[in-house]
Amino acid sequence: MFGYFNNHFAGHAPAGSMSACGEATIAGFNQVVRDVGKATEGSEVKITLVVFSDNAEFASFCEPVGALRPLTWESYEPDGQTAMLDAVMTVLRRFVIKGQDDPETRYLMTIVSDGEENASREFSYKTISKIIEARQNPGRWTFAYMGANQDLAEVSERTSILRGNTSAYVSSPQDSRAAFMRLAYSSGRTFIGMSSPG
Repeated sequence: MFGYFNNHFAGHAPAGSMSACGEATIAGFNQVVRDVGKATEGSEVKITLVVFSDNAEFASFCEPVGALRPLTWESYEPDGQTAMLDAVMTVLRRFVIKGQDDPETRYLMTIVSDGEENASREFSYKTISKIIEARQNPGRWTFAYMGANQDLAEVSERTSILRGNTSAYVSSPQDSRAAFMRLAYSSGRTFIGMSSPG
């Protein structure tokens, strides 16, 4: 999952079943970071990356976009399953529940997964859905989802992420590269909009 903030960028990159497309995932994530950096040049943008497979862990937390080290095979090792809900909550718990949700900051979180949720032990769709619905209504938080081989209508219904903020791709190296190219472009455009007055 990737999450972008205007002043902060919080993200989750999926591990687990993406091993066959790992190279495309690594290159794609790095491209997203570069495009966000270009789109927000002169602004204070920070990035948090959480990787998830059968668990979720911070790979970086609130690092300036220009200082974030590129993702590599050493820092990204796809294995395990898909604890997506626990990964989403890892970020939401830090920023929402622990009171680090800055009222002067607008947030964009993008979840990327090539597999359906199957390994979360702590949190349910019901819990995540309530928090996402409450956060995105005020307009400071934007949630998006990019998933492979999944029913996006079901994802939208279960997570409360707006259907227009979801996109699909096929879990193959070629389509993964194309999907991340689209994500990089849309992420840059979103930041430009977030940075505009009003």
